[in-house]
Amino acid sequence: MDLQLFARKSKDFDTIRLSKKEYAIVMHEFNTNMSEDQRKRKIVSKAIGNYVYTIENNGFNDYRIIGKIPIEE
Repeated sequence: MDLQLFARKSKDFDTIRLSKKEYAIVMHEFNTNMSEDQRKRKIVSKAIGNYVYTIENNGFNDYRIIGKIPIEE
């Protein structure tokens, strides 16, 4: 886990732009597979496909993608 991510405020991060298809996949995963504990957090990270996406959680279906890091194999 990237500790520098938590040392900064979410407003310090730019919004990551994704293609419509990739955005739909990422939002579907976050909306359907977040635990109750994750839903209470302001910043949530999740591995989806070949990347770890980090979002700012402003409530159900109100997310802002602030990170996208490739998963190293």
